[in-house]
Amino acid sequence: MMIFRFLLVTICLPVLLSAQNQDSLSTPDQVMKSFYECLDVPKGKHIDSARFMNLFWPGTKLEGIAPSRKDTTLVTNFSITPQEYLRSMKGFTATHRFKEWETGRKTISFGHMMTVYSSYELIDVHPRGDTTHITGVNVFHLMYDNQRWWITYCTYEEKDPGVITSPAEIKQQ
Repeated sequence: MMIFRFLLVTICLPVLLSAQNQDSLSTPDQVMKSFYECLDVPKGKHIDSARFMNLFWPGTKLEGIAPSRKDTTLVTNFSITPQEYLRSMKGFTATHRFKEWETGRKTISFGHMMTVYSSYELIDVHPRGDTTHITGVNVFHLMYDNQRWWITYCTYEEKDPGVITSPAEIKQQ
């Protein structure tokens, strides 16, 4: 009986608990849901790094398109890894409330790959109470490995008057 309890506590229980905490990523909808849930972070908390990293295929890059800091009439592209993103957000969410959510989506798929155009809104609540509200588009490339979907690439741009940010606007193009 003692051996049974030992096995239950040391082997079975951790496996059962980790299985409960795993996201099912068998559909693109589940991947997108999990991605945005990771970006709902109360002030003083951090993004669930294990859950966030589990969304990405090894070697994935996150890229942002933004005005150049030196000359805002120019646009630049910067690239970071999901790990670098988590590190950059750690200090930020220690003092800010951060929430990003999907507002619309258009997908294009072929075989084991899919491109997801996901319009989003986000709020950033500063320590002094000011709230920044931003909209933009995330473009994800997903891959299905016959077991689950993975994010293999993501690029984003925040709203600018000339930028498409909703599926309705995409369809008009």
